[in-house]
Amino acid sequence: MNELLSEVPNAANEIESLDLFGLSRFLQRRGEDDRAHSACAKALAIGLPAEIRPKARRELAMMAKRRGQHADAAAIWLEIAADPHDGVHACEQLAIYYERQARDMVKAVQFAKLAIATLGRRRADSRDPFLTARFARLEHKFLRQLARLEKRTPPSSPERSQRAQAVAAPKATPVLW
Repeated sequence: MNELLSEVPNAANEIESLDLFGLSRFLQRRGEDDRAHSACAKALAIGLPAEIRPKARRELAMMAKRRGQHADAAAIWLEIAADPHDGVHACEQLAIYYERQARDMVKAVQFAKLAIATLGRRRADSRDPFLTARFARLEHKFLRQLARLEKRTPPSSPERSQRAQAVAAPKATPVLW
C-alpha cells in the first residue's frame, strides 16, 4: 500500500490504475479522505479503463466537495456535465454549487434547465416504464428547484425579465371580451 501511495512508482513493479482506484475506495471507507483523494487522483492521471473512469471522476468530485474544495469539485462536475449518463447528476451538483457557493443564480438556473432538457430527452428515448417514471420524478424535482431559483434571481437578470414578460402578457385575447 505504501508503494502505491509513494510519489515515485517502483520501476520494477508497475502500478496499475485499477489498484490505485480500489485503494482509494478502501481508504475512503476507512475514513482517510486525504489519502483516498490522492490515490483516486493518481489513478485518473495514470489512466483508467473507459468503463471505470466516469465513476472515478464522480467519486473524486464528491471527495473534493466533502473536503470543502467546492471550486475543484465544480471543475470536475463541469467535465462530467457532457456525459450522457452522469450529466444530470453533474448539472444538479453545479446548480447547487452556483446557488450556495458562488452565489450566481443565473448559472444555477442554466444548469437546472440543462438537467431538465437532458431528462426530457432521456425520458422520450426510454422504453423502460420504470426508468421513464424515474426520469419524470427527477424532472419534477428539477422543475421545483428551477422555480425556487427563479424566485431568487436578481431583478435585472435576463432570466427574471423573460419570466416577467410572460406574466405581464394578457391571459385572454381581447376578442373574447
